[in-house]
Amino acid sequence: MQSCAHQLAESEIHYSLSCTVKMQFELVITHLTTALKIEGFKVFSDIDITAIHCTMVAGHLRAYRILTACNPCLVQQALRSEPNIGLLFPCNIVVREGSSGYVTVAFLDPILAVQRIENPSITTIAVEIRHCFDRIIQTLPSNEYLYV
Repeated sequence: MQSCAHQLAESEIHYSLSCTVKMQFELVITHLTTALKIEGFKVFSDIDITAIHCTMVAGHLRAYRILTACNPCLVQQALRSEPNIGLLFPCNIVVREGSSGYVTVAFLDPILAVQRIENPSITTIAVEIRHCFDRIIQTLPSNEYLYV
């Protein structure tokens, strides 16, 4: 299995860590749920945007889901250090179907999310979460690993 290769252009504005994989959509969801669990995260919800969209608006939307997850140990550390940090919870992971059997997985870059919080403890936790996300992305079979 080939893992995601890292590509980054210096001039890009980065707000997510993403990977595009040639894999069945539901298998990506299963893989991510398992990989998140291994990294200590619990998936609290799985929002099926496609189902919501189809019931509210006429027309077709490709598969699009948002997994919401938290790492309870890291949440506890963050709350001790910054009581209002809950405004940035949970971690959202977007899984969206592309064309020709490709699926994109995207995580909000946690370092960017806490950039304006001037608290070194929070930055340290964000870096740890970023490393978790990097490891999860590296487990996905692909050759496109992008910061977008």
